Amino acid sequence: MDLSRLYIIVIGSIVLGGCSSSAQIGKPAQLSSSPQESQESRIVLPKSPPAKKILKKEPRRIPETDPQLAIVAQQKIKKAKKLYSTGQYDEAERLLKESITIFPFLAQAQLTLGKIFLIKGSAARDIALLNSARLMFEMARAIDPGQAEIQTLLELFTVQYPE
Repeated sequence: MDLSRLYIIVIGSIVLGGCSSSAQIGKPAQLSSSPQESQESRIVLPKSPPAKKILKKEPRRIPETDPQLAIVAQQKIKKAKKLYSTGQYDEAERLLKESITIFPFLAQAQLTLGKIFLIKGSAARDIALLNSARLMFEMARAIDPGQAEIQTLLELFTVQYPE
């Protein structure tokens, strides 16, 4: 019985040894066994990608703690209010959206953008824009709950008008 195990181990090692000697690292694999076809059709295995360099990451700025972002956003709001007062709603809307993207915690940006949506939605009778206006007013109220103008504008959406 021990001799049969020895034969199995020897035969197994010969088979594995034969396989490892036929496999060549760095050379392309071949599909056919004839020498003429092996030169014409070769499959080249892709090389592994080089190791990526690890970049040192700087700590991410948290918007509510970065006063520089708030200053930039306030400057955009100031420009947008001037454009809003002259009726240039599209340009004012673009600046307000940029301001909200930079620093979303300023109620004035939400309020002014809500006013623009209210004007555009009323003029076009666009329910989606009116809903966006209401949403902007609600966000402004969440940021600054004490502002009376926001509350007044939100009341516009609660009044039932006779048809």
